[in-house]
Amino acid sequence: MKDVHGAALEIDKMHCFHCQDNNDLLDRVNAKLNTGLRKIKVRKLRRMKIRLLKDIDRGTIILTVIFLLCFPIFFMPWVHGIDPVGYYSWIRSVIIDGNLDISNEFNHFGTIQRGFSPTGYTYNEYPIGSALLWLPFFLFAHFVSRIAELIGFHVVLDGYGAQYIWAVSLGSVLYVFVGIVLIYRLCKQFFSST
Repeated sequence: MKDVHGAALEIDKMHCFHCQDNNDLLDRVNAKLNTGLRKIKVRKLRRMKIRLLKDIDRGTIILTVIFLLCFPIFFMPWVHGIDPVGYYSWIRSVIIDGNLDISNEFNHFGTIQRGFSPTGYTYNEYPIGSALLWLPFFLFAHFVSRIAELIGFHVVLDGYGAQYIWAVSLGSVLYVFVGIVLIYRLCKQFFSST
């Protein structure tokens, strides 16, 4: 045990004697380690980038290009007809009016009311699914409109403005595109390319 303790004291004395040399050596080792770690991080990032590029196949790229080419031609931001008015009335009534009375939405769009529900509100047989999916887009349009109003722009915040209709229409188109890509990927998993 004394020999081990003596050897440790001897090493400690040598360490103190060569303290400056050891600090230089430690600095060089740290520099090499940092350079090596950077190289490893760069290699890992390159591998991740290659994996991400492998996940995006030609079919998805083709679908995206077709979508981007067709978007300006077929995108029509409007709410018209009984079905879209029925769906849109839910989101506008809840967010802007703060109630479930959709009679003013039906009147605004010129839609014929179909009677009253047992609660006394205008009857709306359309489910709230579309309104829930449109919610993030509608809220974003409302938020941007509020900011624009605070800055000093004249913006109509009634829920009927073009910004709201554009937002929910864009949401519908994006959901369609995501659905097409998901269907493509699902089919690709179950069917061979040959």
